[in-house]
Amino acid sequence: ISTKWFSKLATELAAANPGNSITLIDGTGIVLADAPESGDRVGAPLASGSMRSGLENMKGSSFDGTGNDGEPRIYGVAALPDSNALLLIGLSRAAVESDLVRSRWQALTELALLIALMGAAIWIFGARSLELPIRQLLEHAGQIGRGRLDARLDSRSWPRELAVLAQTMNLMSARLQRRNTQ
Repeated sequence: ISTKWFSKLATELAAANPGNSITLIDGTGIVLADAPESGDRVGAPLASGSMRSGLENMKGSSFDGTGNDGEPRIYGVAALPDSNALLLIGLSRAAVESDLVRSRWQALTELALLIALMGAAIWIFGARSLELPIRQLLEHAGQIGRGRLDARLDSRSWPRELAVLAQTMNLMSARLQRRNTQ
């Protein structure tokens, strides 16, 4: 197995978070490469502990464990093609949890902003859809008060509650107009 790619991957992983680790083991559990490097592990069997028991009891492709440095990590395991080797990538549990909390707050903030924008849009649309009919109702009532009983309101596009009020005012105007012509 060529391990030239390993140092590049280890550098990128460490740049993302210094608490991350990467270990390459063969099919018998011998450590082939390790980063951050601990020279005594390379060539030796994977030490007993939570990493080894995590691999042995693995029910999926990840497990929780503690690295040789005592750092709690979440490990992902990938089999290398055409070999029995496994690549273990350990992400710092503290960094993962911190990212999850930050992502959760970001999502909640975005949701709150979306709700606020939707509320503002509904309020603006609602206010505008009510403003014109109410102004027309007031103007119509003023016309009736000034004796213009032939004026009528066109309320077909109004909200239902205001349309009923407009129809009632039109009916009242028509009755007053008939009464005045009799």
